[in-house]
Amino acid sequence: MAKNKKTNDEFVEIDTNKLFANISAGIGGEILDDRDKNAWPCIDTGILGLNYILSGKFVGGGVPGGTVLEGFGGSSSGKSLFGTNLLRGCQTANGIAVMLDAERTLSKDFAVKASHVDPKKFIVLEADTLENAFNRIHKTIRMVRQEAKVPLERPLVIVYDSIAVSPSEREFAETELDLESVSKAQMKEAGAGSDKPGERAKICSKELRKLPPILAENNCIIFFINQIRSKIGVMYGCFSGHSKVLLSDGTWMKICKIVNEKLPVEVMSFDERSGNIVPRRVIDWHHNGFLGKNESFLNITFRRAIKNTNKGNMYVTPNHRLYISKNGVIEEISAGEVCVGDKLISVEPKYLTEDHMQIVYGSILGDGSVRKEKAHNAVLRFGHGIKQKDYLEYKSKMFGVLAGKIGQETNDSKVYCDITLPEINRLGYYKKDYFISEEISNNLNELGLAIWYLDDGTYAGCHEKWGDGKSTIYCIKWKNREVMLGSLKRMGLDGKIYEKGIVFDAENTIKLHQKICRFVPPSMQYKIHPKFWGLFDYKSPELKYRWDKTESEILSIQEWKHPSRKSKFDLTVEGNHNYVVGGALVHNSPETTAGGGMALEFYTSMRLKLSSSKHIKDNYGKVVGINVNVKCVKNKCFRPFSELHALRLFFDKGIDPFGGLLELLIQAERIEPIKPAGTYKVKEPWAGGQEITFKSSKERNDVPADLILKCPALVDATDQSQIQYYLDMFGGAVVAEDQVVEEDIVNEEE
Repeated sequence: MAKNKKTNDEFVEIDTNKLFANISAGIGGEILDDRDKNAWPCIDTGILGLNYILSGKFVGGGVPGGTVLEGFGGSSSGKSLFGTNLLRGCQTANGIAVMLDAERTLSKDFAVKASHVDPKKFIVLEADTLENAFNRIHKTIRMVRQEAKVPLERPLVIVYDSIAVSPSEREFAETELDLESVSKAQMKEAGAGSDKPGERAKICSKELRKLPPILAENNCIIFFINQIRSKIGVMYGCFSGHSKVLLSDGTWMKICKIVNEKLPVEVMSFDERSGNIVPRRVIDWHHNGFLGKNESFLNITFRRAIKNTNKGNMYVTPNHRLYISKNGVIEEISAGEVCVGDKLISVEPKYLTEDHMQIVYGSILGDGSVRKEKAHNAVLRFGHGIKQKDYLEYKSKMFGVLAGKIGQETNDSKVYCDITLPEINRLGYYKKDYFISEEISNNLNELGLAIWYLDDGTYAGCHEKWGDGKSTIYCIKWKNREVMLGSLKRMGLDGKIYEKGIVFDAENTIKLHQKICRFVPPSMQYKIHPKFWGLFDYKSPELKYRWDKTESEILSIQEWKHPSRKSKFDLTVEGNHNYVVGGALVHNSPETTAGGGMALEFYTSMRLKLSSSKHIKDNYGKVVGINVNVKCVKNKCFRPFSELHALRLFFDKGIDPFGGLLELLIQAERIEPIKPAGTYKVKEPWAGGQEITFKSSKERNDVPADLILKCPALVDATDQSQIQYYLDMFGGAVVAEDQVVEEDIVNEEE
């Protein structure tokens, strides 16, 4: 109660609460306390850690009602999955879930499997343009609240996937015009053919200014999915015109030709999700002016294994982004920051199929050899006696155009054939100590065994009367030949080690010949039992031309100027946003359509930056998911700049609801690390009256599910049933025992 002094020195008491209530009513305002009490409840994201960094609460937290949320990041970083998770949280709260699918890529099966949405309570909208999309948003809110009269207690969540791909009406009009056949007046009338920087940003700014009061009044949340965008007016790095770009057909073309003629070619590009080098379309061409007076290109020379050459180079401005490998992790760095000795991410050609590799394995074990040549290349040599020339031709034909001509030694006693193959360079070490590698012993199959036997095997003791006989594979040179017994056992064969090699008894000899007979050509069938003659039916495998990612050491870096080569060129590549120049992987010129990105930054209540950090593979090497890092770079409802690391996302199961929980509980001072390392103690009052200690499992950033069930107060749950809901609904994403986290991939920077 406040006092006010009158002129006559008399004091009167003033009711402060009543005073502010009267003022608020008079000017159409509201008291903050009342506003907090009427705040809309949060929508669960299905991820306890993400709930906390958005609202400060684990269970019962999430995205506050009536807010605008943006999630942005690179490709395959979990943005769409987070959107469908949010829609699932809306359905759980008995709300209206709407997906505005501008990309036309929403998969019902994926949404049901990964986010467990109810497809019967799920509305999907489509929009051709940005203006149309915002009209759909306003119409949806009006339809739900005014026409259908859905009560405000039932939330409305709209996920816009994605605002980055939505063109403006002017951009969309350009696709409907043949710009070469219409007049300039017609183009002007249609609004096409003129560059309008920031046009989409202006549209977003205008529409987003209208949304906050509408969302707050109608208990609506809008989640905008956005790609990483760059600021307008920033100059990006470029290449000299004679730098050569790798096309999808394996040929090379000067970048100046691609840009000047605006050729719609496909180039080879690295797909971070699959880890493969794949073809991608060029969607924009950039002639970025000329070198300034004090500017120059950098001539970067590096090792490579293309067309049997051991060097490659590029002519690039210092500000262009390249990819290098540091301790096995791919990093993006400016060309001016790289040093001699750094490992550039580059590509090398691959031709061999699994069958070809089996022929290589069998030949190494037998009469063949592999020797390293230069930095990357290796030469596979088949060598046999003159009587086995037909057999040599049989093997060399399997390698098609890669095989060289068959040669003959001066004494005419042996014939040979050489094949240059960079991709088997790793196998050229064995001659040093003659130890069979694990790669060969673990992967040898019946085709590889057949080649090994035909090279070094014998068959003796066959008598027509009783069919007795035995086979021997001579392998005296190998010091660890006993490891091959395991390979044979895997194929159902039992051999014995003797002084000169591996011997098969009569029973296993028949089994051996039965397994390999289809790979034995007529010229070599004398090495198998007569009853298996004439069963050869193996067709030579076809070479599959492809490219693979590798590392190349930088040999030199020099400034380079040429009086007639001052133009700067670059490309924009669809999807992956990288391509190959001179054999090295480089970033493309980022899309400068900053329409959505820069506008959303100012008008959203929350912004989440998502980035992928690692692949998750199973025991067979198949990529089954990725690790996702989430950073809340803007938050008006809770503490900003909170981070969630190592959130496991599985392509067929969804997101682990307990991912990244350990670190957040430490930040919230609910648990503390104690000795020994990896052990943690739950602090009071979160321990429920007892001390609980646990050890983090397999170095993952998680809290064991049984601990959460034992102590639900740890994450604001009132009872175990609330935690059990997460396990029942999203627990299928918890990593299985046969899956491992490995292989770093590129983080995408804003």
